Amino acid sequence: MKIIQSFNTFGGERMTAGFKTKRAMLEYLAESYDVHKHYNYMMYTDMHGAVLLKKIIAEHHITIVEFPIIARDRIPYIGKFIAQAHQSKQYIHVDIDAKLLELPTNQTDVYCEKLEGRSLGYEVSELKINTSEINKIPCSALIGFTDMQFKDLYISEVYKLIELSSK
Repeated sequence: MKIIQSFNTFGGERMTAGFKTKRAMLEYLAESYDVHKHYNYMMYTDMHGAVLLKKIIAEHHITIVEFPIIARDRIPYIGKFIAQAHQSKQYIHVDIDAKLLELPTNQTDVYCEKLEGRSLGYEVSELKINTSEINKIPCSALIGFTDMQFKDLYISEVYKLIELSSK
């Protein structure tokens, strides 16, 4: 199974991926890479990210992608969806602030970090999503798919919701 990560710098404007400092991010990511590089690993990032990350990640483990402006760059985690959209075989996306210490041994269609109680955040009310039958939602610091058709449907639904929220 492939392990992927993504680092969208939003054109070089966000170089810390949510960490307080760039060096804190690089320190953690170097530790994470030391674990992940032993698997089928790939980091998806833009040109700005590639320049920064080549200090700690082997060049053959970096794929440069063009992250388009979506919803006026209001979605901080959009890069993970774009990286997942590039996948055609089973994978697990691991956030930059997470580590997957070993691959799962059970076979399933979808992998996630855990399930948590449903969130009734602003997106749910803004988009008028019916949550009456939803008890748990997946956390996505670790999210992966073996069913690529379902992954494609998931990604397309995310894009549809982003489009609705931007209106």
